[in-house]
Amino acid sequence: MSTLNEENSCEIRMGEIVSIAPPIGWSRATKIEELCVSGSLYSRETLRFRPSDGDDVWLTLCLTTLVRAREERELFKTLVGEPGQPWHDVIKLLYPRLINIPPEYIVKCRSGKHQGLGPSLSVDYRKPDVHCAGRILYVAIGSCEDDFLVIGYAGDELKYRARGREVSKCVRKIKRIA
Repeated sequence: MSTLNEENSCEIRMGEIVSIAPPIGWSRATKIEELCVSGSLYSRETLRFRPSDGDDVWLTLCLTTLVRAREERELFKTLVGEPGQPWHDVIKLLYPRLINIPPEYIVKCRSGKHQGLGPSLSVDYRKPDVHCAGRILYVAIGSCEDDFLVIGYAGDELKYRARGREVSKCVRKIKRIA
């Protein structure tokens, strides 16, 4: 892994769809284990970054395609069309085919608009039994309604909170190329 610093910080492209400038001091993982995005999301391309001082938190971007989930796609479109906090009961309908976090771990959901990507659904979760916390952002992307960019930031709960600002700043700057 090569560590990004102020001198060599750059934008990294995922295909011709989005670009990201990872947090300074974070490294791109060269080997990425098989990621379980969700029951109906098929992963096409994945980038993962970790801070150079440890593997306790990570930032993952995954280009995916939603397969065989027409109702979930329609529900997602409805949710992101109305900014605010969706009802927990509605979010349960997206598990496990779009959202892979069990509903009992979901702390907060909100729909809104990501400045560089468009309408999005953000899911915050906490798994107290393993001291893990995270946030997953789902964005419908591309010309096909079935294509999603899934951005996940997660890890050890204390380190997750400590690095939250720098990662949030990075995620806000992710943008579409085309």
